[in-house]
Order: sequence, then C-alpha cells, then structure tokens
Amino acid sequence: MAAFASSSRNPPPIDMTIFQDLYEVIESNPPALEARKVLIQQCMEAGWVDAAKDAIRDLLQLDPFDEEAHSWSDMLSEDASAQLELRYVPTTQIPPPRPPRPLIPDIEEAQLELLRDYEALRTKAAKLLRETYLVRDLTRKTEDSTPPEKRVSFKNLMSLGSLAWAGKKKESLVSSPLDRHIQNLTDIADGRISSAVQGRQPESAPYSFVFRWEHAASEVYVTGTFDNWSKSEKLIQTGNVFEKKVILPPVVGKIHYKFVVDGNWVADPTAPQEYDDDGVLTNFLTEDQFVKHTRVKQTSQPGSAQSVARMMEKNSERAVDIAVDDLEAMARWLRSQDARLNDDGVREALVKRLGLVSSALPDGMKRHAALALMHVEHELLRRTYVCDETMYGDKVVDIPRARFLVTEDNYGWDMEELVQAIASNGGVMRNPLSRQMFTTQDIHMIVQHPLGKRLAAMQVEQGKLSKGVRPKTIEELEKMSAVLLADMSLDQMESRHVVDGFLGYVATLPESEQQALDRLRVPAKDSHTGQAFDTSIGEAVRDAKANRVCIHKTGDFLQQAARYLKRSK
Repeated sequence: MAAFASSSRNPPPIDMTIFQDLYEVIESNPPALEARKVLIQQCMEAGWVDAAKDAIRDLLQLDPFDEEAHSWSDMLSEDASAQLELRYVPTTQIPPPRPPRPLIPDIEEAQLELLRDYEALRTKAAKLLRETYLVRDLTRKTEDSTPPEKRVSFKNLMSLGSLAWAGKKKESLVSSPLDRHIQNLTDIADGRISSAVQGRQPESAPYSFVFRWEHAASEVYVTGTFDNWSKSEKLIQTGNVFEKKVILPPVVGKIHYKFVVDGNWVADPTAPQEYDDDGVLTNFLTEDQFVKHTRVKQTSQPGSAQSVARMMEKNSERAVDIAVDDLEAMARWLRSQDARLNDDGVREALVKRLGLVSSALPDGMKRHAALALMHVEHELLRRTYVCDETMYGDKVVDIPRARFLVTEDNYGWDMEELVQAIASNGGVMRNPLSRQMFTTQDIHMIVQHPLGKRLAAMQVEQGKLSKGVRPKTIEELEKMSAVLLADMSLDQMESRHVVDGFLGYVATLPESEQQALDRLRVPAKDSHTGQAFDTSIGEAVRDAKANRVCIHKTGDFLQQAARYLKRSK
C-alpha cells in the first residue's frame, strides 16, 4: 500500500467500510457501473494501483465505451504508472533525521532579552490589574443603581466574559471568575507566573435552554442575566410560536429573564415568575431546567451505508433525519481519527459516504440523501452562502432545519419567506433576490418541500395559462415584436400603431385568453443586460402603450414570450 508523498493537505483516513459497502453494492445490484467507478477512485486515492487496474478492467468488460474508464486506464498505463509511482512513497518509510538546531551564538544576549520580556509582562499585568479594578468598581456601582431593563453590557469595555455573568450583589463576586482573573494578574505582576498558569481551571461545559413565546407578536427577543440584559437573542418564528435555543454561561443558581415583545419588556405569564433582587417581576430558570452539553466522542466507526439506507427506507418519514445523524456521526469519527482534518476534508469524505447511501436507495428517496448533506453543511460545516441574512433580516445560520433550503445558486432560504415571495409573484419560479429563474432541480425541491406544496398548484395554473393562448395570438405577438425591434424612427409611429392594433385584437378574445395574457409570467431575460423580466404579456404591452418602457425592450420580451408559448404547445 502506498500514499501520496506530495499531498498539500492531510487526507482523511482510509475508510475500509467504504470498500466493503462498494463490493456489497456491486454484488447485490449488478452491473453497478457507478459503484464500480467509485471503487476505482477509492483505489487510486489510496494508492492501490493494481487494484485500480483490475477494477478498470472489469468496468471496461461491462461498458467498453466508458470514457472515464479509458481515461483512468491511460493514466495507469505502463508508462504513466512508472511516473505515478514516483509520486508515491511507502507509508512505512522513515523520514530522514532533522539536522541539529544551531546553537545560539550569544547565550548572555538571549538571557537579557528573556529578562526584558519578563519585566515587560509584569508591567503589562500591573497595568491590566489597575484597569480591572476600575472596571469592577464601575460595574458594581452601575449594577446597584440601574434597573435590569436598562443595564449596559461592559463586554466592550474589557474582554472579561465573567462581567456579563457575575451576580448583581458584591457578595456574589467573592469567588467569581472576575476574582480569579484579578488573582492571576496579581500573581503575574508579583512574579509568580507559574502560579497564574497552574491555577487556571478548565471552563465548565456550556448549558442551553429553548426559550419559547407562544403568544401573539411580530418580533420577540429574550434577555436576562445570561446576557447582562443586553437583548441579544432574537427568537425565530415558526408558525405562531417564537423560539430559539440559547447557549447559557456556566452559572450556579437561577437565571432571570424577560421577553421584549414588539418593543415592550414583559414576563411570560405562562412561565414561572418571581421578583428579582431589584423588585422587578421576571421569569426565571433553575439549574434542573438547563440542558448541559458534553462533547460527544465518536469512538467507533459508523455502520455500513447499506444499513443506513435500509433504515431510511423503513422509516421514510424520518429519512432525512436518519441520514443527517449518520453524516454527523461519520464527521465525529473522522475528526477523532485526525484532529487536523478541516471542514473541506470532512465534507469530501461525507460526499463519498452519501454517494454510497444514495446508491442503495430507490430513486424516489435519493433526494433525502441530498437534503441531509445540505443540512449538515448548514449546521455542522459552517458553509457560507451568497446571503447571510434572510429577506426579513434574520440570520441564515439561525434558520431551523424544518424551514431551511439551499438552491443551486448558493442562496440559503427560509422556506416560509421564499414561498410567500413566489406566491406574491404569481407563482413564477424566480429567485426574489437575484431575479434569475430557478433551475429545474431547484423547482422540484421547492414544490416538494412541505412548506412549498401549495406552489405546485400555481405551477399547474401557469402551465394551463400558457396552453390557453391560441396560435393566432402567438403570430400577432411575433409580428408586433418584429416591428418594435426594427423601429428606429424618432416618432415611433409604426410601433404605436402596431401596439394599438394588438390591444384591439386582444379585446376581441375570450375573457379566459385575456386573463392568460395578463397573468402568465414568461421566463425571459433582457438580451443586453441579462436582467430577468418581471412582467406579463399584457403588462408589457400596456407599458409600451403608456411609454413607460423602451419599445425595443418590450419587443425583446415579446419575442421571447412568443417562443416560449410555441414551445408550450
């Protein structure tokens, strides 16, 4: 076995279950051409040249004209193989010993430099200590005199997260993180650097809680002692409920909180309430309500892709969640094997895993596997999108899984917002932000989404409208568009006459066909700018009549509309 010696990054560890799954797929679903191609790629990536050649030979026997197989065969030909093997080194090869580090020419100078740095560190610690005392005293005075609703976070004054989590009373600061910070600075300033370093304690595991507001509102925030009353957490609306999982600091005792509903500070009447130390009515949480998060370690390799596919088929209503859980488990295992593996390396391995799962699924369920990868990229791999905010200003990263969708142009959507925007535009499948038409694959994903099913009826209606325009009307559109495009006169009288004539012709049509011309949205783009047209045939002609739009642009649109209607027949 060999490995690439010149790889620019550390590849993910070889997943032997991939080979087992591939052989199982090849045996159970002959001829399994796609699985054989994946097997060849896996062998080549692992450096198994002979195994790759055997797999290529088997593939060519089944499909002698496969171009990919021939290209791989050429790559691994006798001459190319010799060159390829030069790029490989045995994994057991011992690297040459490193040359000894050069001695420092002047030990005394190095000692003096170290001493200067040491004194500079002590001086800086003393300065930070003085500033910390000032901020602490200012915080205490302000906390004692300011109601919770108007308290200011001091995180911007100094990077001490403990200030936002400290209690309101002086006695609560006796063993707070702030006191430990002061003690560390004191040790460094006095020259006891080792005490400061050894005295550090690992941070406690974070906690979380799902805050919910189930009453009428337009915009809801939650704030409290967990964020120093800074109104930092905006709840996400799902139906009639506002909710969000909020990460809480390591705290002891209660957390007091309130909601800011449409600008008004209120306590939830359906949640536990009490008056805090300042006499303000708030909601509160106790420790038994927190969810403590501990890092999940994936010590064993996940099961086979075949078993995941079988589970998805058996529980089709949870197919996406099952695939997401499997990909997350695989990601944890990969990172447990190689801590240096970055998100791109993890994604590459997950795509291969997903390909195996998808190959074992029936055609009707393959889209569930693609959706699973979309959610893992959003929730785990921190994928970036064209837009970082939704159309209503919420963060894309905060969109819950049930409402999240990514289209091929790399826009992340809140499906509730997207469906509303498409419906308000007559059901035209166009990106509301870029104004470009969605691809066929995007349209299928949108209308198959639980929140997008109502758009399917609008798509059917648009199809019926296109078929409701008679051939004679299409001919009239072609004639009018030709005149508008060719008219270069100053008065444009010929164009005006042809527009008036077409409007007179439309007036003689049945009402159903007139409605079709008014409501049908045609997928067309400006031939010069590439900008998508956002109008119907009727609107375009009336705009030209009123001189609101350039006649050449109208002619461009009507020409494309006529072609579209011809194809729809």
